[in-house]
Amino acid sequence: MNYIFALIALLIIASVLVWFMILTQMRRILRAGARHAIEKAWQKVKAQGNPTLKLVEADKILDEALRLLGYAGSLGEKLKAAGPRFRDINGVWWAHKLRNRAVHDLTSAPSKEEIERALGIFRTALADLGAKI
Repeated sequence: MNYIFALIALLIIASVLVWFMILTQMRRILRAGARHAIEKAWQKVKAQGNPTLKLVEADKILDEALRLLGYAGSLGEKLKAAGPRFRDINGVWWAHKLRNRAVHDLTSAPSKEEIERALGIFRTALADLGAKI
């Protein structure tokens, strides 16, 4: 009988620790210097004349913001780990895949409307991480 209570207590403690780790990870925010660098990089994206380069640079900025928050790996791996932080994780995935298509598929170019939509999604994702753009 004591073993059952010990097991239940252990499970409760483990559950609390897991929730604490999840909440701590989600509360990480960009420090002021990092936030300023992200915001400055976004201004360069806005000034860029080539829509495809805007898309590529916006994707890079999101990758860097996630790196600064402590996420590791490829952008895809970072998005998997940070997914709950984003209001529209499906949109972020769509924008990232659009960037990949623009860079790797020579037979397909994203439309101006798709690029504008993706830029809006990247802007919202960066705001979700604490940037003020």
